[in-house]
Amino acid sequence: MPALCSLLNQSEPFADLQNLQMQLETSPADLQALISNTLETSDDEIIYAFYINDLQITKTLGETIYDAKLTLEDHISIKAVPQERINVSALSRCSADLPGHEDSVLCCQFSPNSRFAASGSGDKTVRIWDCHTATCKAILRGHNAWVLALRFSPDGTRLVSADHDGTVCIWNCENFTRLNYQRGLGTGKQWVTCIQWDYTGERFFTGGRDGAVRCFDKNGKFVKIVSSHAKCVTTLTMTGRHLISSSEDCTVQVTTLENFTTVHKIQHAHWVNSVQSNVWFLVRYGVFGLHKMFNFYKTPLNENGITTPEQLLTLDQSQQAQLVKKVLLASKEMLITASDDHTLQLYEISPEFKLIAKMTGHARQINQAVWSPNGMFIASCSFDRTVRIWSGQNGKFLSRFQAHASEVYQVCFSSDSRLVLSGGKDSTCKVYSIKQQKLLRELPGHADEVYCVDWSLNGEYGISGSKDRLVKLWRQ
Repeated sequence: MPALCSLLNQSEPFADLQNLQMQLETSPADLQALISNTLETSDDEIIYAFYINDLQITKTLGETIYDAKLTLEDHISIKAVPQERINVSALSRCSADLPGHEDSVLCCQFSPNSRFAASGSGDKTVRIWDCHTATCKAILRGHNAWVLALRFSPDGTRLVSADHDGTVCIWNCENFTRLNYQRGLGTGKQWVTCIQWDYTGERFFTGGRDGAVRCFDKNGKFVKIVSSHAKCVTTLTMTGRHLISSSEDCTVQVTTLENFTTVHKIQHAHWVNSVQSNVWFLVRYGVFGLHKMFNFYKTPLNENGITTPEQLLTLDQSQQAQLVKKVLLASKEMLITASDDHTLQLYEISPEFKLIAKMTGHARQINQAVWSPNGMFIASCSFDRTVRIWSGQNGKFLSRFQAHASEVYQVCFSSDSRLVLSGGKDSTCKVYSIKQQKLLRELPGHADEVYCVDWSLNGEYGISGSKDRLVKLWRQ
């Protein structure tokens, strides 16, 4: 008996693929062929993944309808999500131990071009690592306390680092020299906990122990205090219209970028440890993110005259910034919060502000919650030793991974949204598959707690920093 189905391109219906009678034996390959034969007009075929109520169709249509607890009397909506043609392979081996730090490695991040990685340590230095040669490119000295946070600008020309006594340093990534620094803008030695670049690359924001969120231009000149919390700011994130901050005062503040007015406030019962927007990927990587996810953003890019990924890189810097802005402003804005009250909250903040879901299930404090680059999934990690996967559309619980032997500190997605990397107190990293809903790789090697992890944009490298003073570079 066939099922009545309609196919959606993410949220918009395919005009010629509505109210179709489909056999229960229909496979993902059959759905791909249906779209290609009916709609594709170019030689560069777009590959899709197919979902029913956030469950991916991996075998047959009938099995997924059954798993989604639907019947043949229901009208089945099949969501087609564009995928990148080159999938990221799971990290499987440590390609290099990167020694040099003389104290715990507290933060790490890859540059947008995936060539370099930066790590900050309790030894008061930032080290730049060349991923191709697995060697130390530069040692950046200028801090007088633990380096707690660092961030590359979206175009990769600047690096900002911040430390425990409130000093913020701005580095030129062409020669890794210090351009400027700001020391102790708060009262006393108020440490800086988080940094967030604007998607234009023209300014950045910091949050710290004194509760203030400060704005600086790209050269490190202090501009103004844009918002304030009653206690320490824990994380910052951005969308095309808003700056969002979380705090130990149990709140999340949503501030407009237009005039820095706080327009919404979200309340938790305990400290809010993490907040992230669904468009973080574009904010972090700018035009590099558009190039990587060209198929996903193909519709708005085509509307702006961009028909191939290569065209993106031929635009000048101002044109690239304007294009990123247009795509961000055309996107729905959502955010996920994670708290010590054991809950996550999923909100839409534009075009309208509303709570979508309050997500429960973790048994202890939640350290972090992050979106997949395509916005389909959310991964959270907790002191309860688990990593959980949730729907990015409605907050529905999808799967749980209990592979760590102790608390899990950080998680991140691969750039194709298929894999998750985690690091924790048990001195190991783990790689999980969203599609297969299982642990793929265990990555042992550190001798102590893993404080930070990141995955490069090109998908080739992973990085982890540990209390054992080592940075490890992981490869496929």
